[in-house]
Amino acid sequence: MKRIVTIATIICAVILVSALMLRSAPKPIDGAHILMNMLESESKTSFTGVQITSVDDGAPKLSRQRVTRDRLNSLRIEWLAPAEMKGEVMIDNGRQIMRYVPGAKAIHVRPSHVAVRRNHAGEIAERLKNGTLRVTVIGQEKVAGRKTYVIEVTSTQGRGPTRRFWVDTEKWVRLKSVETNAAGKVQSSSSFIQVKFMDSIPASNFAMPVPAGVTVTRSPMMDARHFKTVPEAQPEVNFKVVTPTYIPSGFKQAGVTVSHFRGLKLVSIRFTDNISSYSIFETPLEAVHGPFMRGLRDGQAQNPGQGMYFWKVGTLNVSVLGHLEPSEVKRIVDSMH
Repeated sequence: MKRIVTIATIICAVILVSALMLRSAPKPIDGAHILMNMLESESKTSFTGVQITSVDDGAPKLSRQRVTRDRLNSLRIEWLAPAEMKGEVMIDNGRQIMRYVPGAKAIHVRPSHVAVRRNHAGEIAERLKNGTLRVTVIGQEKVAGRKTYVIEVTSTQGRGPTRRFWVDTEKWVRLKSVETNAAGKVQSSSSFIQVKFMDSIPASNFAMPVPAGVTVTRSPMMDARHFKTVPEAQPEVNFKVVTPTYIPSGFKQAGVTVSHFRGLKLVSIRFTDNISSYSIFETPLEAVHGPFMRGLRDGQAQNPGQGMYFWKVGTLNVSVLGHLEPSEVKRIVDSMH
């Protein structure tokens, strides 16, 4: 009898322990949760580190930079390699981007990218809510000596780029990213090899003194007027703005700007899927140099390594800038005729 009681007691104990283990076992972390934490960390976390970046737009480029970021307030990137880029510095202070190119003795000024990202988390949350974005947890790996979650982000609306992010399990900062096109080719990647998190970063890190003999040039986009739609922008120019009837899956129009360009007007239409973006620029043919247009004729010209394509569309020069497959760019422009 005692033996029966002992066996029954053991069985009950095993069942109880198993139940407690199941109850206390951590739930698998959700990919959408990781992605949102990654985006929200941008406004909370400051750090400095060294990253390796690779971009392949027909002419592969590998570079190494020191990155310093003060939350979503300011960003500083210093190029350490290759030799032809060493010494270049880019500072985004939330109002404007200033890029110092020592070889050209120039500082180029254009609108801030940091400011654009401040609404990013809300836009991504909306895509997750409406089911147009899929996030998959791939696993865990170490990057720069730190544990990361690996997630893959894709559109649920047909073909498009695939993006993988390696997200710090403690700070939720993106330490590595890889973007692959629909054909499976890696278009761009960046990975930190060193990173140090900080409570704050002095504002002096984001100052851009102008060295003697250096010329400061402002992008026409600094004085651009901003509109939500093409019809709102149309009265600002004396040519018919052409819009594409084909937009890659997952992308939507995100705004229109009108700026001055060589005495005429330049229209920029921006599209985004809230992860990446591309822009279409339109200006009259007379704003573009004759030799360039004679070489262009009615077809396509690519600016190697920069992801920029040029077309002649009627009386306009149309440029498409972004990490898109050439076949997608052609579909966009063909839909504008």
